[in-house]
Amino acid sequence: MDKKKNFKLFLEKYFNNHKKKEIELSYGLGSKISVLDITHSHTNKSIIVDLKIVLGNVINEEVLDRRIIDYMTQDILNVLYPEYPIKTIVSWDV
Repeated sequence: MDKKKNFKLFLEKYFNNHKKKEIELSYGLGSKISVLDITHSHTNKSIIVDLKIVLGNVINEEVLDRRIIDYMTQDILNVLYPEYPIKTIVSWDV
């Protein structure tokens, strides 16, 4: 397995196992996070993470708030890459 795929799996396990309670409280019971892509630029010193939130049993405007997953992504990646700005792209699925 290459490093990028390994890192994507690491992030998915972090969100879906370690932060499962927070994800389900924010996006509904049974919600999952998929990491579609990670772009890491050494020249621009930035990281872009493309995420998909698969909604659980609740679908309404209240759960369509991307700030929670933005915060969780910043929280874990700032520990690993403190000098890089981190941006997230969020899409939704049911």
